[in-house]
Order: sequence, then C-alpha cells, then structure tokens
Amino acid sequence: MSATPDQLARPHVDEPDAMGKRLFRTMCWAVALGVAASPIFEPWRVTAGLALGGALALLNHRWLSASVRTVFSGASLAGVRPKLGAARFFLRYF
Repeated sequence: MSATPDQLARPHVDEPDAMGKRLFRTMCWAVALGVAASPIFEPWRVTAGLALGGALALLNHRWLSASVRTVFSGASLAGVRPKLGAARFFLRYF
C-alpha cells in the first residue's frame, strides 16, 4: 500500500524536529556551495565574507532554536501559556 501525497506532505509525529533539521542541513549546504563556488568568480574577500556570514547564520539559527525551545518547553509540558519566563528572553536586549 503506497502513501498518498497528503500523507507525504504531513510531518511525522515521531519526528517533530525533522523540519528544523532539514532546514539546518539545507543552510549548511547553501553556505558550503557558496563558499566553494565563490573563489572561482570573486576575490578572496568575498569568499571570506561568505564564510564568516554563513558561519554566523548557522550559529544564529542554533542559538535561536535553542532559545525558543527553552522558552516554550515548560509551557508545552504543562499545557499552559508561558508567563514572565518568555519575556526575559526578549527584554534582555533593552
């Protein structure tokens, strides 16, 4: 029995973070391909900028994912909305 297109489009319940992993893997490939192709077409400064910018983007994605997971981890277990715990992550920049 084959899966219908609708079943293929829905994420699996067993893998709730599959989209995040796929997004991070795609970001890694995009950075790697950009840095690998850059020396052929552009000077070394552009390549260095792509490498640094790509590394910062990957680091930012990891940091943001961890922060969001931390903010909402207690709320998802208890089934309630987060209170001031979520606000401190946003208010720390002001």
